[in-house]
Amino acid sequence: MFDYLIKMRSQNVKVRFYSDSLEKDMEALIYLPQNYLETEKYPVLYLLHGFSGNQNTMLVYHGMENVLDKLISDKKIAPLIVVAPNYEGSYGINSAFKARIWSQNKDGSNKRYEGRYEAFLTKDLIEYIDANFSTISNRSNRYIGGWSMGGYAAMHISFRNIQLFSKSAGMGTGIQKVETNQQVYNWMYPNDELRNSRDPLMLAQNIDLTSLEIYLNCGSDDSFLKANYELFEILHNRDYKVTFHCNNGGHTAKYIQENLEDFVLFFGN
Repeated sequence: MFDYLIKMRSQNVKVRFYSDSLEKDMEALIYLPQNYLETEKYPVLYLLHGFSGNQNTMLVYHGMENVLDKLISDKKIAPLIVVAPNYEGSYGINSAFKARIWSQNKDGSNKRYEGRYEAFLTKDLIEYIDANFSTISNRSNRYIGGWSMGGYAAMHISFRNIQLFSKSAGMGTGIQKVETNQQVYNWMYPNDELRNSRDPLMLAQNIDLTSLEIYLNCGSDDSFLKANYELFEILHNRDYKVTFHCNNGGHTAKYIQENLEDFVLFFGN
């Protein structure tokens, strides 16, 4: 009876595996829904943390595991697997051949990483998850989303890898402008060619995103609001499937927690 009750509950599974793209071990936290069975197949959401976050931030610290439990229990969304990788302070881009820290505070905080992080997220991670968990391993049932830096990475990755994901969501999406953070902007976009291939604002204008469903949510007092609305306008004017929500609040943990349910519901519709 005790074993049966354990199986009834959702669970978070910690994994560590070697990434060929980064040439080092990487970690992820995997949410398995209640009644998870290896004989069943589940959609997968790849959930990306914000800058200075990690694999635990969204699921545990901000309570997304509880939101998932409730929505699945209430049958508002179908059971799904959520994969929250630690992709470090990398913005999810392929920025260098060798993974390393390129910037940090004097006290060692706020580390920014460069390396083949897009390859890690789109190849190594997906291959590991599909090989070790009971996933529906096709585009229609594979989603990506995140907060802040994670929202930027979700847009960047889904726009560039349209063959992998059917839904993409960003909350407080950290779309960089030169006036937002010049150091990060110059690192991301050292020339026009790389900006055209990395910046969600440029990608949205130049890539066919007809088959992708996109969700944007940004607070009324968020410094990224202007760039988020600019992205929405580009997508909307090109008749893509995009929704935009702007609620009271800023770029804060409180805003995440107040909007998590709406964020999760997007993947269940």
